[in-house]
Amino acid sequence: MPAPDLAVVDRSLLASWAALARRAPGAALRPAGEADAAIFPRGPARAVFNNALLRAGAADLDGTLAAVRGAYAAAGVEEFALWVHESRADALAVAAAAGWRESESTRAMAADLAAAVAGGGDATAPVERLSEPAELFLLNGVTADLLDGWPPGARGFVARGDDGRPLSGAMAFHRDGDCAAAFVATDPAARRRGLARAVLAALLADAVAAGCETATLHSTPEAEPLYARAGFRDLGRMVELAPPER
Repeated sequence: MPAPDLAVVDRSLLASWAALARRAPGAALRPAGEADAAIFPRGPARAVFNNALLRAGAADLDGTLAAVRGAYAAAGVEEFALWVHESRADALAVAAAAGWRESESTRAMAADLAAAVAGGGDATAPVERLSEPAELFLLNGVTADLLDGWPPGARGFVARGDDGRPLSGAMAFHRDGDCAAAFVATDPAARRRGLARAVLAALLADAVAAGCETATLHSTPEAEPLYARAGFRDLGRMVELAPPER
């Protein structure tokens, strides 16, 4: 099976946002013009998950920018980002003219799951499945009570040090045959020891056992080589735009 396209990446991303919203007070995934906005108005999740995704083929760009700002304003949220794929030069130009600015970016990546598992290489560090997400959140530098338990369809994995402390971990969301990886993190002091590779291999093997056929994710620049070696292909940069300052 060929690796999934950007449409699959987007669908899994939105599904993961919707699942996350079910574990945070007052949160929801809502349409905003020709975008979909994950709105987290309360609790610790407010500082992490307020993001919107511009839909493929969106035409009313000015109206959508206004609708996204309005949706978050109505929820009392001032800090959020609109995700726009780099191929939408028109949308990026309209946003820039309106005062939106790039805050950061990730790279959309996807893989045929069987090929990615076969290319797992010599990842041998022991990995365990987590019963609760708190340790994974702490490893990612956020509060342990970020969410009220695992989101629907999510599972987490961790590799520990000799003292039992989590050193590398990740979360996976399963949806319609796709495994979307997120919350991938490694303790800076434990990098270059193959731990992230082992966690990724365990996550993907578990997805195969669960019946998934593809895998998708959004990578930081530092992690791109890890995913490329595992068989993920580059589907372009996802630009995160912050709204104009008031």
